[in-house]
Amino acid sequence: MKRESGSLLIEVVIAMTLLTVGLLGYLRAFASCSTLTDDVSEYEKARLTLENTAETLRNADFNTAYANYNWAFLETPGLNSGYYPGYNINAFVIVNCFVDENNLPAEFGPILDLDGSGGLENSNCSATYSLLPVKLSLNFAVGKTSRTMDHYLVLRP
Repeated sequence: MKRESGSLLIEVVIAMTLLTVGLLGYLRAFASCSTLTDDVSEYEKARLTLENTAETLRNADFNTAYANYNWAFLETPGLNSGYYPGYNINAFVIVNCFVDENNLPAEFGPILDLDGSGGLENSNCSATYSLLPVKLSLNFAVGKTSRTMDHYLVLRP
């Protein structure tokens, strides 16, 4: 039997095409995994930032925590905010203290009294609180997308 001329060349071209497609798929999967790893790293940094901020508030003077931290914007070096593409602007944590016993978010769980009066009846416990519910909101970037992560805690003396 006589072999057709050029058939080996066609087989080599087909094999190289399949190998190239396979390698490109592998490289794309590798790049996706690398991006996901970076995203997970940013989320972990954000979680640690919220934990550190919560610890700062726990160690602060309880009697002046509301006056010193309510609606404070705390910068978080090491995390990018993502709000201004092309600029390296730090992310920030917004501290929101709740002193209205009548309007406590459900995320704090069951709180029976903020100021020691025996019930949830006062709309402003900012001067007499014995418990201080605090919401920490971290605004940061993951890739090109801005994210917000919330943390709820109740401070007590």
